[in-house]
Amino acid sequence: MARVLILHVGAPKTGTTYLQRVLWSNRALLAEHGIDLPLGDRNRQLAAAAQLREAPWAQDLPRAGWRDLAAAVDAVPGTAVVSDEVLCRTAPERIRMFLDAIAPGTQVRVVYGARDPGRQVPAMWQHAVRARGQVTFAAYLDRLRDDADAPYWQEQDPVHALNRWGAFVKPGEFHLLTVPGPDAEPSLLWQRFAGILGLDPARATLPEGLRNESLGLAETEVLRRLNARLGERFPLRRRYVHAVRHNLIAPGLESAPDRTRILVPDDAAPWLTRRAEAVVAELAARGDEVTVAGDLAELALPIATAGADTPDRLDDGALLDALLDAVLRQLEHLEVRQSARSARIRELQAAVDRPTALQRARARLRRGRR
Repeated sequence: MARVLILHVGAPKTGTTYLQRVLWSNRALLAEHGIDLPLGDRNRQLAAAAQLREAPWAQDLPRAGWRDLAAAVDAVPGTAVVSDEVLCRTAPERIRMFLDAIAPGTQVRVVYGARDPGRQVPAMWQHAVRARGQVTFAAYLDRLRDDADAPYWQEQDPVHALNRWGAFVKPGEFHLLTVPGPDAEPSLLWQRFAGILGLDPARATLPEGLRNESLGLAETEVLRRLNARLGERFPLRRRYVHAVRHNLIAPGLESAPDRTRILVPDDAAPWLTRRAEAVVAELAARGDEVTVAGDLAELALPIATAGADTPDRLDDGALLDALLDAVLRQLEHLEVRQSARSARIRELQAAVDRPTALQRARARLRRGRR
């Protein structure tokens, strides 16, 4: 059985992909310290986490259930690390079911990442749009302001996460990982996470290209309007990912140069700031329950605002320019891909036409008989 189980449960858009790539690319280093990643495959961990969470798109993922994950955790002799932001909103009864399936005596720790709302709210709206979302940024903000228990807050509010996950761990075993400010050293988040694992962060090899690409202001609004026109076409998850993400978002919209950053509008900053300050105050008051890796003050950083430059207020001309530029980049990408495919076909055809060693030997034998 595992002596320690570390559940890194999110939240989404808090550097989870970055940390997962570091973990999976440094498995040898982890093994030196008695740390293992159960199931041995990133996609299988995702599939098991999605099944445990009962995510509606779990059937599109590789077959690996939460019971498989529990068994894999028990097979680890030291420390098992499960990292997936899908777990963030797992229902308490499902959490209990999973932990009950793990060998008694396993010490469970939970790691939850959090970021200031000035960066997190725009990032999560964009995240929703990239998942076929159609809600305008203004309507998204209205929901956050008016509904204290909106799905966003259930996922992104550290107090919500503490109430959900803290009930299953001993006091102090809920680790709050704060995302450093925008001017911090890029590897600081990993340094903090490595501290939770008991690793020397400097020994890890950090893969290049760790950041998820973001869409700009106009590009996100173009995608949102496209989503609204899809109707029943290209449903989540598999068909939308293949058709829209792989063919439009990645080669066209993501690669826009000089992208305008999505910022919170002026009128939303005050209430988001008040909520962030209240969260920091409550976490500080519950310090015996939480171990902070970072600085609580980073959760209430000053919010940069957009003035009138919000997605809802972009004129059609700006959106048309963004769309046409994206189409041009998409065509360039398709041309490169088609050229590579044609070259590969020529290589394969040449290999087929090239005589094999046996054919050459037979030809020599026939010539020798003449």
